[in-house]
Formats: sequence, structure tokens, C-alpha cells
Amino acid sequence: MAIPAARAIRAYHANHCSPTGRRQPFKMHVRLCWRRDGRNAREGLYSAAQLRAKLVENDWDRTLAFIAQRADAAEITHILFVQDGADGFVFAALAPSDQIPAIWQGQRRASARIIAADDIGRWTKNHAENSTSPTIWLQDDRWPSTNAVAAMLWNWPGVINVMALPKSGDERIDDSVDDLPVDAGLLGRDDGERLTTVRFR
Repeated sequence: MAIPAARAIRAYHANHCSPTGRRQPFKMHVRLCWRRDGRNAREGLYSAAQLRAKLVENDWDRTLAFIAQRADAAEITHILFVQDGADGFVFAALAPSDQIPAIWQGQRRASARIIAADDIGRWTKNHAENSTSPTIWLQDDRWPSTNAVAAMLWNWPGVINVMALPKSGDERIDDSVDDLPVDAGLLGRDDGERLTTVRFR
């Protein structure tokens, strides 16, 4: 499945997300979720993206503050989390970049509650604290209760389910990949070249 072209995302943001009705700055950074390549039989049950490979000074809060400050310095207004699959894109969530630390904190609290309730057996790892990488989750259907973690993202004010947006133009022409700042062959890979921003003028 294709996602709407970047121009459609920008148009939706301009029409629905501006409290003043005036055009707002919009600069998007794309984060690719963990690749689904068939090596894990359960990979279709979860989706997540790392915000950073390592912690800053071994501190979660400082790391999230650093991520937010870096986005602000680069004038990035939104993060687009994208999950691809064998048949195309599966999820695409557009989140305000200044809300990422709060969303991450919310997912961490949700995961902690699930672990404390002993709803997932012997699993003790917090979703948001993925080793030394702060991680945002778009899906976790491995247990009945863990969808609450991803729901924290999807229900957060200002977050847009891009896959639900209307497609513009001819449906037979899929130019959505052309709007992403990566080579299509590298989508979902951790070892691809990193080009960090998309700027609309």
C-alpha cells in the first residue's frame, strides 16, 4: 500500500492543523521502523522505530531533551514514522517533533504498567527503553494488553495517521516513494545512507 505524497501530507497539515488558519512552517524528518524481511515469524505483530542509537551520558531524559533540541535547531516540525512491508507501507504516523519526548514518556509509563500487572509473562523489558535506544512504538499485538503502548502514539493530540489520509491525483501513479529522502531499496534497513530532512518551500 502506498502512502499519500508529501504534498498531500503538507496540504492536510495546512488545512487541519493550523489554529489560526494561516500557513504554518512544516519540515519533516523520516524515521524508518524496523525492517520486515521475513526473518522473524512474528514481525507482523509489532512495529517500532529508534529515536537514537545510544543514550546521551547514559541518561534517558537527557537523551530525549537532546533529540528535541536537535530537531528544534534544524527547524524540524514533524517526524514521520514509516513501517514498510512485503506489500508496501503498513503504518505511517506523523507526529509533532516537540511532542516526541512526551509521547516517549507516555509509552514508557504504559509499558511499565503492563509489566507491573504481569500481563506479558516473563517479559520485563520496557518497550520505550530498547537497550540504549529510546524507541517509539507504532504497533505491538504480541499480547492482548500491549497495544496500549502504541495507542499512546496514535491517540496523542496532533498525531496524524497518514495512511488514512485521502490520496490525491491518479491512484495508479504512486510517487510517494519519490518524496522520501532515501533510496527505495534501502527502506527499512538500518545500514542505509542517512539523509535526515525534507524541506518544503
